[in-house]
Amino acid sequence: SHLTRGAAALALARTGEKKALTALLSAVVQGGAGAEIATMALVEHPPSSLVTLLEGRRRIEPSVANLLASMGDLRAQERLRLSLSETDPAVQSAAALALVRLGDSMPATLARTWVKSEDNRQRRAGAEVLARLGTDDADEAVAALLASTSTRSEGVRLAFAAPRKELVKPLANVLDALALD
Repeated sequence: SHLTRGAAALALARTGEKKALTALLSAVVQGGAGAEIATMALVEHPPSSLVTLLEGRRRIEPSVANLLASMGDLRAQERLRLSLSETDPAVQSAAALALVRLGDSMPATLARTWVKSEDNRQRRAGAEVLARLGTDDADEAVAALLASTSTRSEGVRLAFAAPRKELVKPLANVLDALALD
């Protein structure tokens, strides 16, 4: 059952042993319900060292970046910063969002280039980074998401997550379109 798996994951995380942490990290990387349980366990009982979680990893997968941010562990910042230079946009954006969740504004410059991209995933990630940081240009980035049918729902999510009076007009402009979506 879900409760049993949760209790087992918590017990594994609590041990702090390398084998246990490796098993939990494998579940995080695999995704699904097991990933949620493993993430919850590692957030509740974080390892004393990140070495066990990060050793042998050439890059930090998006699920691992999210885990590190959920753990709130500032020791992960340097490795996440290195991930900003990866060629995979999913790895870059996950690292940027994780850094922002850890209070690091370093990804802002990169996010400003992403919001000008033709790639919707990069535009979404860039706008979210700027919105979470509360930068002056975040409103423009979120408004651009709202203006496009392919990114509108993400724009609405960000506008509600970081409400600002500057987004009232762009939101009002898309109300009719949202009713049709």
